Amino acid sequence: MTDLPPMTQLDYMVSTNETLMLKAFLPYINADFASYLAIYIKYSELMSTINLFKDKKKVFGNKDGSLDFSEIIKAMTPYVPEKERATFETLGSLKDIMETFEQYKDLFDVSNAETLFETFSGRMDNGNQ
Repeated sequence: MTDLPPMTQLDYMVSTNETLMLKAFLPYINADFASYLAIYIKYSELMSTINLFKDKKKVFGNKDGSLDFSEIIKAMTPYVPEKERATFETLGSLKDIMETFEQYKDLFDVSNAETLFETFSGRMDNGNQ
């Protein structure tokens, strides 16, 4: 367990130095006492979370309500299991590809291609007459 993922923003908001120290202490104490201490730690974090959202109606979220998919992928990647990480990161790449395609979709629109073909056919017919 040497490569632990970083704490999330929520973890930082609901954890205190005391609860972090208690978490670090857990592996070194009797298993029975550790289970009670772990429950106390989680209860403390739960109460902090409830108070956090009670006091501030909108703790998270961006101001304009839009989602930046690549930022979401970037934020979630450290928590994805290593064997699935490449697949997960590919989702971010696919989103970029889809955005690029969306920018140039008119070039690939079949209905526009037919109109374009008719336009050029008419010019060629006029030029041959």
